[in-house]
Amino acid sequence: MFAPVGHGRESVETRAAKQICAGCGDAMRQDCARTALRDTTDLFGVFAGVFVPVGRGRRRAIEALGVIAGKHVEVSAK
Repeated sequence: MFAPVGHGRESVETRAAKQICAGCGDAMRQDCARTALRDTTDLFGVFAGVFVPVGRGRRRAIEALGVIAGKHVEVSAK
């Protein structure tokens, strides 16, 4: 559910994962975002309520995780 392979940001699985994330407190979401940001190379799926796609929108999603985690994140355009 948290890595809805082959489904987009509006899939049933993605929405369900985001609903679960919404039930977590701020501290848990920050922990989740920090964990996800340890290695962004293969990052895909829903983390801390943010869907991280493989292609378009990836950089913006990872930067949003940085905001949640309370740390500055720069993502290359590649």
